[in-house]
Amino acid sequence: GGYLDLRGTGITAGKVRKPQEGEIMDGRYIFVDGCIFHYSGNSHKVGKYTIYIGKIKGQMLITDGELWAHCTSLKDGIADLLFKQAKERGADQYKGIDINKSYSVEELKTMYRVITGACKAGTDYFVNTIKDLKESYTIPEAIEMTRGQYNSAAFSKFFEVAE
Repeated sequence: GGYLDLRGTGITAGKVRKPQEGEIMDGRYIFVDGCIFHYSGNSHKVGKYTIYIGKIKGQMLITDGELWAHCTSLKDGIADLLFKQAKERGADQYKGIDINKSYSVEELKTMYRVITGACKAGTDYFVNTIKDLKESYTIPEAIEMTRGQYNSAAFSKFFEVAE
C-alpha cells in the first residue's frame, strides 16, 4: 500500500510482488500485518502456537496458524491472539454467558476490551494496580472491580447488572 523509492539504486525495471501474509522470504523475513519482520531463523512450537524469534533482541512473532501477533513475550503474544480472535467474533459472543462462572483474568481483559473499546495498555495498567489479584473472577466481581474505570458503565450494562 505504500511506495518504494528506487532512485539511485541502479534498479531500473522489474516486477515487484507484494508478499502474502505470513510468508517467509529468503528464510530471513516474515511479512505480517503489512510489516516485514526480520527473522533469525529460529522458531519453536508451544502447544498450538508457533513462535518465530526476531533478529532484534526481544522481538517475536506468534501464530496459531491463522492469526499473527508481534510480541516481546509468549504471554503477551497469546493474549494478543486471543484478543484478535475475540474482536473478530464481536461482543455478541458474550451475550448469554454464565455471569456467575469464574473467568481467568486474561479472558476478562479480552471481554472488557471487546465490549468497551478499552486499550490494551490501559487495561493492563489497571490490572497491574490490583493488590492480591486472583486467577479468576465472576462477571459481577469484575463489574464491581472496574467501577469508575474507562467505559465501565457499558461493561455493566452489557451484562444488565445495575451500577
